[in-house]
Amino acid sequence: MGGTTEPIANALKESYAENASLTDALRIAVAALRAGSADTSGGDQPTLGVASLEVAVLDANRPRRAFRRITGSALQALLVDQESPQSDGESSG
Repeated sequence: MGGTTEPIANALKESYAENASLTDALRIAVAALRAGSADTSGGDQPTLGVASLEVAVLDANRPRRAFRRITGSALQALLVDQESPQSDGESSG
């Protein structure tokens, strides 16, 4: 976890959602990281994209409960989903 940890931890506590979808969990995590970065950068919230994030999920179904990294286009798709404005459930394409 980068940046100042207290604002990040507080943001996570305030926005935690049990059984969140992967997209929602990533949105919550990125917002928390931005909150921590804004605290040290004079209030500006940096853009956190594929190049600046390391994302992984614990896959309990794997034999050794290993982490599975989410990279490249899979991560980009999750980030695009959270940046696009809320719609009525319709997707463009």
